[in-house]
Amino acid sequence: VFAEFPQELIAALGVQGITTPTPVQAAVIPDAMSGKDVLGRAQTGSGKTLAFGLPILARLAGSKSRANHPRAVIIVPTRELANQVAKAIEPLARAMYLKMVTVYGGTPYDRQVRQLRQRADIVVATPGRLDDLLQQGHCSFADIQITVLDEADHLCDLGFYPAVDKQVGLTPEGSQRMLLSATLDGDVDRLVKTHLRTPQRHELDPNQGSVTTMTHHTLVVRGFKEKIEATAKL
Repeated sequence: VFAEFPQELIAALGVQGITTPTPVQAAVIPDAMSGKDVLGRAQTGSGKTLAFGLPILARLAGSKSRANHPRAVIIVPTRELANQVAKAIEPLARAMYLKMVTVYGGTPYDRQVRQLRQRADIVVATPGRLDDLLQQGHCSFADIQITVLDEADHLCDLGFYPAVDKQVGLTPEGSQRMLLSATLDGDVDRLVKTHLRTPQRHELDPNQGSVTTMTHHTLVVRGFKEKIEATAKL
């Protein structure tokens, strides 16, 4: 699966000790590299970030974006996930001479505006701050080649469906779109039906998105005072 990547990218992966794809990467990367829309159901920790991140790097390599015109956007629900995605992809992007910018609320707006103006090949963003930047004209989706919605179920749970629906709609018709989610119903299904064209579907979690590595404990206590005491002890 990695063989079709540029040598610089394979070398950068090797530096990190990554030589064999995870199951989600082995399934998603060939379709992503061929430009097909992808619909994936996989849990956090399955390697899904590189499953979509590596094809983005490989496909954007060798050319540069225009100022304020990124060529790939990865939309995520929270700043924490934005940082996780950036941490996984940014060192590899640097090895490919691609620039990555992360934008989310609660951080200096002017700095993000400046980074976009100085050229960003890939933007990792939360919907709220991305909406601001698009509306103010600091970011244009006219050149977007690849759009990723990561943890789409979480995006919808947090009420971002209208913003994400609008943002994906701003990307060029015919550009590649990938959606990854732990569940594929409700608003997630609406996003799929509206924005993905005959997507290649990969369901890589046999447990329907449930967390299987967690042990649950139930503690039965009496009244409110006892609950406070029990909580404090925990």
